[in-house]
Amino acid sequence: MMRYRCKLVFYLTLLVLFVLLSAAKCSHNKQERTAYEEAVALYHKGLNMDLKGEYEQALEFYNQSIEKDSSLSNTFSNRGFIWCILKDTANAIRDYFQAIKLDSNNVVALNNLGSIYGDRMEYKEAEEYFLKAIAVDSTYADSYYHYALVLFEDKKEYTNAIKFFLVFQSLEKSMKDRYKKEDIYDYMMPDYYAMRALSSYYLGICYKAIGEKKKAAFYFQEAYCNGIEEAADSLKLMQYN
Repeated sequence: MMRYRCKLVFYLTLLVLFVLLSAAKCSHNKQERTAYEEAVALYHKGLNMDLKGEYEQALEFYNQSIEKDSSLSNTFSNRGFIWCILKDTANAIRDYFQAIKLDSNNVVALNNLGSIYGDRMEYKEAEEYFLKAIAVDSTYADSYYHYALVLFEDKKEYTNAIKFFLVFQSLEKSMKDRYKKEDIYDYMMPDYYAMRALSSYYLGICYKAIGEKKKAAFYFQEAYCNGIEEAADSLKLMQYN
């Protein structure tokens, strides 16, 4: 089962419109504005390749975008995602750090950086970035899920892990609204529901660990009904114990 998940950034378009209008009003340097516009166009080409799974081409477009204008946080964040796909975590970390340097509120970059550290079992660093992500955007569900994993895997703080897994599940409507607003609902919500199924499985384990067998059975059943086959074995073990 995949535990920690990196994500793409989609929501550049509205920012672009705002910045382009500001640039038109405030800048007299036509060449600078053109470079920015070209960077944005290349960013969107890279994003389109990302969505098609053509990662090498996406990487090339992101490289070109950064060459044109290296001030766009989301371009570095999405290139970091490509490096993750290509198993180059050193470059991914470098790009996520740059994305955060350019925009300390880039919740996707913060979450993804934490995800890399979590996957490497560097839990102290993972915790730092998940908590930062939660602080900058309390409605972004993924960070709660990932922080709950740290509490579950590293600290064995099952009661606290339950708390954050439940917050993750409670943010379903928030994520629906976010993705509909960004016009990426069909692309992103299946990933949320896959994580939700896993969160139910982990909730089952946590409740079992603290002796609440009825709740454990409920969440194992929920996880199994949503495609987590390991939950069936957990239910069987509970019946024999």
